[in-house]
Amino acid sequence: MFVLCCGRFQPFHNGHLRFLRQAARQPGQIVIGVIVVTTVAESGRRRRVPKTLGAMGDARLTQALNPYSALERVRMISACVKKQAWASRAMVVPIPRPDVYWEIISAMFPGERTWALPVSEDPFEDAKERWYRQQGDRVVRINADLSVSGTRVRKLLATDRSTALTLVPAPVASFLGRKEPRREARGRTG
Repeated sequence: MFVLCCGRFQPFHNGHLRFLRQAARQPGQIVIGVIVVTTVAESGRRRRVPKTLGAMGDARLTQALNPYSALERVRMISACVKKQAWASRAMVVPIPRPDVYWEIISAMFPGERTWALPVSEDPFEDAKERWYRQQGDRVVRINADLSVSGTRVRKLLATDRSTALTLVPAPVASFLGRKEPRREARGRTG
C-alpha cells in the first residue's frame, strides 16, 4: 500500500513537513512525490493538458512558480525526512504530473494507493480528489497549515530573506541560504 503526498514543493516549507507528519499516520509506504515540472519556458511551447484538471494545473507551470529543479527539491525534502520517526517508511521521488501521466504513476505504484490531499478551499485540490477517486484510489484529506505557502516563502526570499528562512525546516534554510533559485532564461518565448 502506498500513501502518496505529491506536490511541487517550491520550496519545501514547515507547512509541508507538518502535512507529511500527519500523512505518515496512514499505514503503508509514504511516497513524497516531487512533481517534475516542465515550464512553458523550458518546453518552448504550451503543453496540451487533458481535460481532467485542465487550466487549473496548467496555470502552475510558469518559471516564476517553479524556481527549484526536481533534484534540488528532492535533496531539500530528503534532508528533512531522514530526521523523522517514519523515515524508514518514506521515499522521496521525482514523478510526472499524475493527471497527465497516469499510466506511469500506476506502474510506479501498483496496487492500493491512498492520496493525501490538504483540506483547502482551493478548487484544484477538489478536482484532484474527484479525479483520483475516479481512478479507483482512496483519498484522505489532511488539515494543512495554510499560514505558510510556497508563494509566501518565494516572495519573502526576494524581500526579507531572514524571515523566509524561518518558514522552512533547518535543512531547507541551509540550502536556501547558500543558493539562489534558477531564473528564467532571457530571450526565450513561450
